[in-house]
Amino acid sequence: MEKIKTKRAILTLLLIAAISSISTYFIYTYLESYEIKTIDMHLTVGNYTGFDVTTNALVFGTVMPSSYAKRKINITNINERIHKIYIKPTGELAEWITLSENKFVLKEDQSKEIAIRIDVPYDAKYGEHTGSLKIIFK
Repeated sequence: MEKIKTKRAILTLLLIAAISSISTYFIYTYLESYEIKTIDMHLTVGNYTGFDVTTNALVFGTVMPSSYAKRKINITNINERIHKIYIKPTGELAEWITLSENKFVLKEDQSKEIAIRIDVPYDAKYGEHTGSLKIIFK
């Protein structure tokens, strides 16, 4: 009877160690980000349409309510490994943003063009609206 309890205890400890090891591997491999790039986004809601060609941020210019604007970005993998790319809009513009693609894989030296559309609601308040686009390399 004592041998059975000892064997059961050893098996339980081995099972816990195996589950812990697998969980640690999963967390390290799939949840850890290699790099996160953030691009600021700006939009002015107004009673006219205006353009802005700034390159240090994603600027949609001035857009009227119930209208939309589009911009494109290129994402290039310059690392010597394959990356899973996730794109996540954040901030007050996040709900207005539609991406042509937000989850994909890039091989070394591979690029992908992403179209970003912003739909301004009919009840949007005039003025400056901001957010950011987080590009996560895993």
